[in-house]
Amino acid sequence: MKRLLTFDFVEDAYVIQEDSLTIFSINGSDLQFDSRKFYEGIFKGNNFTTNIEFTNHMVNDVLKKGNYIFSWISSIFSSIKEEFVDSDEEFSMTYEITRDTQSKVILLYDIAACAGNGFYIESSDVQAEDYEVYNNEADFAVRISGQSMEPLIPDGSIVLVKRVEYLDNDDLGIFNIDGDAMCKKYTKNGDSITLVPVNDSEDFKNIILTSDMNCKIQGKVIEVMPIVIK
Repeated sequence: MKRLLTFDFVEDAYVIQEDSLTIFSINGSDLQFDSRKFYEGIFKGNNFTTNIEFTNHMVNDVLKKGNYIFSWISSIFSSIKEEFVDSDEEFSMTYEITRDTQSKVILLYDIAACAGNGFYIESSDVQAEDYEVYNNEADFAVRISGQSMEPLIPDGSIVLVKRVEYLDNDDLGIFNIDGDAMCKKYTKNGDSITLVPVNDSEDFKNIILTSDMNCKIQGKVIEVMPIVIK
């Protein structure tokens, strides 16, 4: 049976509701996303199904952050449905194992600080900090700077990255082009490769790769982490 969940802004909080009852909320005063409370609120008990219709019912979003948050949560629902579509029980068990026993520490880089440093992931000149994750495929993390990938990846988001040498069409990747680090969508049409911003604003342009460009694929974006918006 499909579950009907709604997203709204109520009494200074962003809330997910089901049958008019709030099952998860994000306090407007600090805008912190607690992933454990999210999973427990949405999927705990008899609510194992991933067949969810999620709609935005916001009318008066005084903080002007709701559309970003709605987009993040929608992508979480989509990812869960794609990965666990065949087994609700497997989803519940896998979540508990992953959260409790399979964390690891990777390096977190700031994409703005990496510009101009060449292949910065391997460079000892670029500062990085430890970052604990529960995605065992992640090799490193990057804090995104800029609005070119919004609303999918808002400014300030942290993405988890897997080191790869090649990308498939429409993959999101971290690239270094002539010393400038960036996150873009990888598109290939015949022999032509274009790096595309998700944001459709005219402020952001496609980058068509040419033979005189030095382009290095740093890795594939495999997860966008929930962030605290301040």
